[in-house]
Amino acid sequence: MRTKITKNPNGMSSRRQFLSIIAAISATAGFGLSGRAVAVEKDFPAAAVWPLWLVEKAGSTVYLMGETPARANAWSDARVEALVKTCAEVWTETNQIRHKNPKELVAKYGLDTSKPITERLSANDVDRLKQVAELAKFPMEALAPMKPWLAAFTIESAYFGSLKLNEEGTAERVLLRSAKALNIPHASEFRSQDDLIEFMGGMTPQEDSQFLQYTLDHILAGHAENERIYAAWARGDSGPADAFVSNVKRVQPDLYAKHMVARNRSWLPRFAAMQKQSKPSLVIVGLYHMAGPDSLLEQLRADGWHVRAA
Repeated sequence: MRTKITKNPNGMSSRRQFLSIIAAISATAGFGLSGRAVAVEKDFPAAAVWPLWLVEKAGSTVYLMGETPARANAWSDARVEALVKTCAEVWTETNQIRHKNPKELVAKYGLDTSKPITERLSANDVDRLKQVAELAKFPMEALAPMKPWLAAFTIESAYFGSLKLNEEGTAERVLLRSAKALNIPHASEFRSQDDLIEFMGGMTPQEDSQFLQYTLDHILAGHAENERIYAAWARGDSGPADAFVSNVKRVQPDLYAKHMVARNRSWLPRFAAMQKQSKPSLVIVGLYHMAGPDSLLEQLRADGWHVRAA
């Protein structure tokens, strides 16, 4: 959880790729996403190898890994990079495909001028949103017509954009470039950004507000805390990521059910389809989809796949 995006360090990598749409909307609305540079902690220590899982069933193999956040230095793991050329396809959460006008779609699914966003949130969440807007140097008034999910995308894009980290250096971007150079197909959970927008716009009011709460929690925790979680994961310690996901389950249960449990389960038929390939597939998902009691790893085990660390 990508659902992500820097690549938002909360693990939902789909949001990172949504930045270009948000930028276009921002330009239309008369405000930009540029923020002041802020101090950033050092990258999490490099691991000898990035955690990778072999997912096997009936003679078929799928490689599965969690995404990395954007960092000052590009991600690199020769072992995983070498696997790309052996794969039939590379799967991620979303892509850059657009079929419809993104601004029209966002206006339909992400804006609601019936009342300002501050009237959709608790007083505490309004105060927290103001704190994050200040951190991102982003005008609160620009968020007024947005539904909570769109405000979350927008304010997080502005905040992490201000950190000025290397978007092209995430594991997903590195591996997709290799796949493209080798003419290996790219497949996605969301077949286009149109589908992502419609998915987000289809959330219930509870899911919508909890998505924003989740985003505010993540930003206000600070970059150092996010780096701590990724550093532990890189060492093979899933404890901090598991704790983060467990907290989401406790404090944002509707969001957890839709974005963690349901989306993780929705990968099962995709893995079944991958069994028909003559070569293994490589799947890259937001890190928090790999953690917690309802993780993609656990869903696959329950579905009869043999899952082991590579």
